[in-house]
Amino acid sequence: MLVPLMKTFQKVHLAIGSDYTAHRGIEMFVAAVGAKRLLFGTGFPEAESMSAVTQLMYAEIRHVQKRLIGAGNLKRLIAEIKR
Repeated sequence: MLVPLMKTFQKVHLAIGSDYTAHRGIEMFVAAVGAKRLLFGTGFPEAESMSAVTQLMYAEIRHVQKRLIGAGNLKRLIAEIKR
């Protein structure tokens, strides 16, 4: 359901983290819509953060894509709002 939504609406971003768990889900979204559309969060303090961190650390994607998801995309979106 999320991939067609994101393909239709280019400004929609998906926050992944402790509530998003799917086997190789990060890899699937990166392949389908690109790493620039994913935002990382842990859900802390309501959720334990290491499951989200581990999911991103061990995702089989390029390091540059992990950096985008981990912080780069949020920084870019905030910078766009400030303009």
